[in-house]
Amino acid sequence: MNRKCKVSKLNLGPVRRFDDVKDMFEGIVAFKIGDKWGLMNAAGHNIVPLKYDAVADFIDGMGEVKLAGNYSIAENEF
Repeated sequence: MNRKCKVSKLNLGPVRRFDDVKDMFEGIVAFKIGDKWGLMNAAGHNIVPLKYDAVADFIDGMGEVKLAGNYSIAENEF
C-alpha cells in the first residue's frame, strides 16, 4: 500500500505538557490540560483560552465549544 500524508510543522515554543491534543484542522490545534480545553494556531500561540469543557474540530473556519453546559461557536479569524 502506497500512502502519502501531509506533515504540518507545529512550533510549540517552550516545552508544554498536554493531557490530550487533537489533530490539526484548518491550522488549529485543540489541547487539553487537566479538564479544560483551549485552541492554538500552528505557530503555538493560544487563540482561544484554556477554559472550555469540550471543543470540536474546526470546519469552514468554525468550531463548537462547550462551557458550563452551554454550547457556542468559535470562529477562526487568525
